[in-house]
Amino acid sequence: MPKKVKIHIDKVSKVYQTEDGRELSVLRELSLDILEDEFVCIIGPSGCGKTTLLSIIAGLQPATSGRILVDGDIVSGPGRDRGVVFQEDAIFLWRKVIHNVEYGLQLRKVPKTERRKIVQEYLKLVGLEDFANFFPKELSGGMKKKVALATVYANDPTILLMDEPFGSLDYPTKCRLQLELLKLWKTKTKTTVFITHDVEEAIFLSDRIVVLQNGKVETVYENLLPRPRADELRVQTEFNKIKGDLRGYLE
Repeated sequence: MPKKVKIHIDKVSKVYQTEDGRELSVLRELSLDILEDEFVCIIGPSGCGKTTLLSIIAGLQPATSGRILVDGDIVSGPGRDRGVVFQEDAIFLWRKVIHNVEYGLQLRKVPKTERRKIVQEYLKLVGLEDFANFFPKELSGGMKKKVALATVYANDPTILLMDEPFGSLDYPTKCRLQLELLKLWKTKTKTTVFITHDVEEAIFLSDRIVVLQNGKVETVYENLLPRPRADELRVQTEFNKIKGDLRGYLE
């Protein structure tokens, strides 16, 4: 049975007004369907509209024209069905790890016993169960990203939106977190939209890769590399062939 469409992006345009009165068109009647439980990576050069599109899906800003539907309902603002992981660490520096991860559950007034059970589950899934009582300043950059992931997952959205979350990390840490993310995604599958400028990262993570150019979809690549994926995949001939093909769109 074919998967249902989870996110329907229908001719979305976004135009900004500059301070000197000019119009800056970032998205141009962009249309795309993302399927339930699919892992889609969006790549493209700086300024092509990747982050703007993610922000509109999240409901953090409106489209100038067009519409986005999630499960058939028009997106008109943020919602608990969509969890966002930003490039910058969106965690509270004054709260311990356990209190960061339970924050959304507290807002929803989930009873303490239940929310602690949920938090412990996700801390274990991301390998931070021994760091529950640490403050963010005591963690590495990679561990802070794990806290952000656990925080979003604990709130149980059906869609995970990620805006270059590993972009600031060194290569070995980035590769480890990609593996951790895929393990978490396999265990607790979410429809995932992942913004990146890293072609290798997009290939390693995705089911499909969407290439944006000048605010439009340039091409959609079906990534048929088998799952589960391991680091050895990065040096295989087919992997590098895909990398070369995609880089051709970005030059």
